[in-house]
Amino acid sequence: GDDGCGGSCGACPGSFCAGGEFHENIFCDAALGKCEGALKTTCDDGNPCTNDTCDPEAGCQFLPNNAFCDDLDPCTIPDLCMNGICNGGPPVSCHDDNPCTVDSCIPGMGCVNAEVLDGTPCYDGVPYWVCDAGECFCKPDCAGRFCGPDGCGGSCGTCPDPQICSEYGMCVVSTP
Repeated sequence: GDDGCGGSCGACPGSFCAGGEFHENIFCDAALGKCEGALKTTCDDGNPCTNDTCDPEAGCQFLPNNAFCDDLDPCTIPDLCMNGICNGGPPVSCHDDNPCTVDSCIPGMGCVNAEVLDGTPCYDGVPYWVCDAGECFCKPDCAGRFCGPDGCGGSCGTCPDPQICSEYGMCVVSTP
């Protein structure tokens, strides 16, 4: 007679795919009126580097892809799947164009731009320019000078008349 499965229980396939699951050890569930699998396997391996499919005969298939992925390391981008594994891309550049920071990338954390010590020269061979709180500033230098340029576009002072400023920053009497 009719078992609710469209015929005899022998009419159910050996295995089938439904709803992203592989069903095997099939039996006819007369109460539900359909073929059921005694063993159900979800065809999702949770790996973004595989395309998950179900083959009615072979079961779940996890085929490697070449998709973009995230290796959870902010120091490598873009990351790409190869052979079913997420591989980190090339290292990121953390360079911030600030001569007053040391730039690096810490795995799991990302770019870090740490300030150098205050007073560190900003540029090699360029006097007066120093780092202060992560910024580059011109630090006037009037040590031992009473007049003349301070090295930053300003002045160390002016001389009273009739004195003039010597090339050494000292006020001297002008000689006619």
